[in-house]
Amino acid sequence: MPSSKPLAVIDDDRSVREAIVALLRSHGHATEGFDSADQFIQSFQPGKFACIVSDVQMPGMSGIELVHWLADRDIDLPVVLMTAQADEHVASMFFNAKAVLRKPFTCEALADILHALV
Repeated sequence: MPSSKPLAVIDDDRSVREAIVALLRSHGHATEGFDSADQFIQSFQPGKFACIVSDVQMPGMSGIELVHWLADRDIDLPVVLMTAQADEHVASMFFNAKAVLRKPFTCEALADILHALV
């Protein structure tokens, strides 16, 4: 069952962000899209979101830097990172990320991870 709190989707690629938002909404999740980690942080309110789905490589703050920003503030918010660059060894670099999805990924893969997290 989807969380009553929205999921934050952060990706600088508008078409990717909108596709993920649409996918999550089709699975019953409330979502809010952000074009950067910086934009997300500017509107961040503790307790507002159930989970973050974020691209790794973006202009400004990266998804990895966002994970560290949250950890530095003791904010316990699950983060799913998406990347075209990851291999099985890179996942260990993503401190506090709950999951890493390698692009392209299936709708089912994202849905399964979110089902386990929220």
